[in-house]
Amino acid sequence: MRQMLAGVAAAALLVLTACGASEEPGSPATTTPAPDGSGQGADPTLEPSADPDEDETGSDSDDLSEEQTAAVADLAERLDVGTEEISAGPLEQVTWPDGALGCPAAGQSYTQALVEGYRLILTHEGEEYAYHAGEDGELAYCADPVDPAAPGTEVETE
Repeated sequence: MRQMLAGVAAAALLVLTACGASEEPGSPATTTPAPDGSGQGADPTLEPSADPDEDETGSDSDDLSEEQTAAVADLAERLDVGTEEISAGPLEQVTWPDGALGCPAAGQSYTQALVEGYRLILTHEGEEYAYHAGEDGELAYCADPVDPAAPGTEVETE
């Protein structure tokens, strides 16, 4: 149900942005809709941005994926600002150092294995905000992010 609401919110955001209207506060989108827009999770895999070095200042909403658009809408609501004030960086494919997906919560235990996933950095007034996902592709806001594992890091075997 949450994914369907997030999909509807993302579609409404696109319509409002195209019409030049400012976004009304709504429910936060902490997860992303299925890439096919169905909200059913038919294909939950995110696609990283084609060019990881692309300009990160003032992304055009027409250039953003559904996942990036939903994250921008979520951050705009969290900060109580318009979506046009949020810049989206590239959607990066990364390897997380453990099951916390780079966003550990105090008092929680996580799988101690490398996990493939994604990272999206959004910017507002010079401040960076992280959104992380695992292989399932559901981006979620991370208030206290941890960097991904260094490239070439391998799983230890006994």
